[in-house]
Amino acid sequence: MSLCAANPRNVARRDVARRGDEDEEDDEDTVGRDRAVRGRDRGRARLGRLLAVTQPLRGPAVLGNTTEYSTPVELPLAGVTALAGASNHALYDARGTVYACGQNVDGDLGDGTRYNSTTPRRVARLGGLSVTTLVASFASSGALLSDGRYFDWGFDGSGQRGDGSVHHSSDVPVHVRLPHRVTQVAQGGSIWNNGQTLVMLSNGSLWSWGNDRAAQLGDGLTDMKARPVRFHAPSGVVYRSLASGSATSYAISATGSVYAWGVGHVGQVGDGHTRTAVTSVVVATGAASISATANNVVISLPGRTRKS
Repeated sequence: MSLCAANPRNVARRDVARRGDEDEEDDEDTVGRDRAVRGRDRGRARLGRLLAVTQPLRGPAVLGNTTEYSTPVELPLAGVTALAGASNHALYDARGTVYACGQNVDGDLGDGTRYNSTTPRRVARLGGLSVTTLVASFASSGALLSDGRYFDWGFDGSGQRGDGSVHHSSDVPVHVRLPHRVTQVAQGGSIWNNGQTLVMLSNGSLWSWGNDRAAQLGDGLTDMKARPVRFHAPSGVVYRSLASGSATSYAISATGSVYAWGVGHVGQVGDGHTRTAVTSVVVATGAASISATANNVVISLPGRTRKS
């Protein structure tokens, strides 16, 4: 999977058929090759230098070609402080400027166009703003600023923009209005009929929006939310970190317990079953961190790693 660069064999945005009327199971099986991976899973920023690995049928990040690389290559970006990657596009904050490249499926490069790019393009509307976190999922992108504001852009089939719109994708960042500063964000999604964002605010409250067909927004319902809605941890539980995959969401509590909810037809929930979890279930304890892609999640436990 590439952190960046579009494969010329990939179908252009205008030619990709949206498959929102298909079953969740069909979507999730199909999307194995379209998993969203966070930037830290395939790239490493060390002292501002960036390395990337690409797999077959994907081009290398930023290098302007579509050659396959099976070993890390250094990218021509310096001062990298944040990055994120999805199936076919990637984001980088390099010396205070946010760049994007790859397949521009639904405006997810955020540069005001709908054209693919194998070289870095500046993301619009973020110039001069301090970005602390970048997130990416299928056809969607987001940026959390140091002042707590959150912007997202790209796909909007089920209210993923979070501004009340539906079916109005954006090729530039859009401010998502929330009652307090955002301190943490997790974005998930792997194909046209899923895609969601979860955030934690400075007062500890939890909010989510987007597709909710598998109850992945955490509110116990299964209808889409085009604006942020409040969801809650179980009684007596405090979440300290969030993650999200295709249509499954996760949280680690203050005591290290891992909670999961949403689609689970290939075991994504991690509770030993293959059914959707409408409410959160505990799937592990003693966790230090968590990372989710489309149909997989990895949690770090002291002395070992557990995959689901």
